[in-house]
Amino acid sequence: MGNIFSMVNIKKITATLKMVFIASLFVVSDGFNNFSFAQSPQIYTSSNTFTVPACVSSITIEVVGGGGSGGGNGGGGGGGGGYSTGTFAVTAGANLAVTVGGAGTTTSVAALISATGGANGTSVANPAIGGGGAGGVGSGGSTNRTGGTGGGGYSTYFGGGGAGAAGASGNGGNGGNTVTYPPCNGVPGGSGGASGGAPGGAGGKGAGFTAGGCNSSNVNPAVAG
Repeated sequence: MGNIFSMVNIKKITATLKMVFIASLFVVSDGFNNFSFAQSPQIYTSSNTFTVPACVSSITIEVVGGGGSGGGNGGGGGGGGGYSTGTFAVTAGANLAVTVGGAGTTTSVAALISATGGANGTSVANPAIGGGGAGGVGSGGSTNRTGGTGGGGYSTYFGGGGAGAAGASGNGGNGGNTVTYPPCNGVPGGSGGASGGAPGGAGGKGAGFTAGGCNSSNVNPAVAG
């Protein structure tokens, strides 16, 4: 599966986290000079409302979309969530809706910034390899990145790898395609895609399949991202 969680600005995040992080900047004037003070970040892993504190004039928001799930036995891997970050002018006392979505849905803060979740993987007809979910997309921020595409699965045998989520450093990596059956050359089950950097997470490995003639190195269960 792809990375599971979505978020709004976060210091660190697990591979399966979805959330929203909001950091506030206080600007206070003594009549001669302005002084800025940073507030501790607020992290959301479920939908809520953020009320802009008194004296706050801008907030920095970071959002990561949720990862898609795998397409079942032999299905493609889930797509990685999108990523966006930016700093926005706000009015003290304003209420901003924080929406934390999942696979294929949107994580956002009001109409300021958003990141869509990766799509779920699907199954494809034998003997094709495919079904990987599309990656999510970040929008509205000064930096916007795209999650990776899930790897392709094969029939009812080997699953595609989940894609990595996008992050502060780059786009999410694509999940690896599985190998076909037969023969048992290589490692059944696609590899997970790399994260685009914190706070996004890496994708999980696709499931393998036990069959006669396959050595132990080819028998690998799915591994969560």
